[in-house]
Amino acid sequence: MPRSERYFIFFLCLYFHPICCDAEETASLPFPDALAAVRAVDGHGRGHQAAQQAWPCLAQADISRLPEILAAMDDSGPIATNWLRAAVDTVAERALKGGQTFSLDSLEEFLCDRSHGPRPRRLAFEWILRIKPDRREFLLRDMLDDPSLELRYDAVAALMAQARPAEDPPKAIAIYRNALDAARDIGQINACADALKQLGQPVDLVEHLGLITTWHLIGPFDNSNESGFDVAYPPEQGIDLAAKYHGKLGEVAWQHKRSDHPNGLVDINQCFGDYQGSIVYATADFYVADPQSAQIRLASYNATKVWLNGKQIDANEVYHTAMFLDQYISQVQLRPGRNVILLKVCQNEQTEDWARNWNFQLRVTDLLGKAIHSDTPDSR
Repeated sequence: MPRSERYFIFFLCLYFHPICCDAEETASLPFPDALAAVRAVDGHGRGHQAAQQAWPCLAQADISRLPEILAAMDDSGPIATNWLRAAVDTVAERALKGGQTFSLDSLEEFLCDRSHGPRPRRLAFEWILRIKPDRREFLLRDMLDDPSLELRYDAVAALMAQARPAEDPPKAIAIYRNALDAARDIGQINACADALKQLGQPVDLVEHLGLITTWHLIGPFDNSNESGFDVAYPPEQGIDLAAKYHGKLGEVAWQHKRSDHPNGLVDINQCFGDYQGSIVYATADFYVADPQSAQIRLASYNATKVWLNGKQIDANEVYHTAMFLDQYISQVQLRPGRNVILLKVCQNEQTEDWARNWNFQLRVTDLLGKAIHSDTPDSR
């Protein structure tokens, strides 16, 4: 979990920290009712008072109830999840300090059940290791394909630690390739790629990440005073690659471009020139055999909009923010056959050197970040 998110949860827990209620009132509340009351707290804090009264019942529960409290986190909102996590920690800490015998079977069974959510499974994993640290290697060996990105990260790290390039290069190559296939974290992906390169096995990261490098682009259109973000220029009405339109500086037509940048970056300045207060559209076809849930992952320094098959799926009116891989993620449904991606990239009129960047980077992945590749190259 990122440090910023841990801090956020920490302060939420402080703000919503349960206040002990009357012991008799707590004892009279059945465990299922207490669990339901805590789970009912919504993202706006509604239900907080009832949860405040119910939480001590959970905190006083027997250690055997841990899997039930963990399972309640599966479909709970962020605030309710914080209450439930605090209950898990309180029950486990009390049992540990009281010298109770911990049976890890139920926690390991919960951890290995991938139908549960990533957060409660991660919490179960942490408590298993708190009680029996030597279970780490055994548990992680089956998590290279885990749907929990945190658990997968640890599994990949454990696998990479087994590589001994100087002692056994062929085995190290096999380990790094397995780790590369499993990794979803870009830091781990880069580390595996660097290690393989040093072993004489270079990796095409553009291909591995599924970055789309072949596009048709058209522009520039007007964005003076940042006025064009919500203007529906002709490409938004329908894509006709043979059409010509009136642009900011005269007639514009679609141009076929292919990026050879090592990070799959499409540099619009190189394609069109360094225009300020302008907009360029980019489109690409993407083919899949079967309908499937997916994500379109975009990065850009510039303000952007994205459409899939004529439906707008994202809008980010932000200029010259930091750019990083998978900066903006949109959940989509790909249809079988041809899917049409349209991107609008807006440049403003700032004149600082750092504000002259006008580019984008886009890929299509599954719901965990594995690249989905187009079945048929863009042949238009």
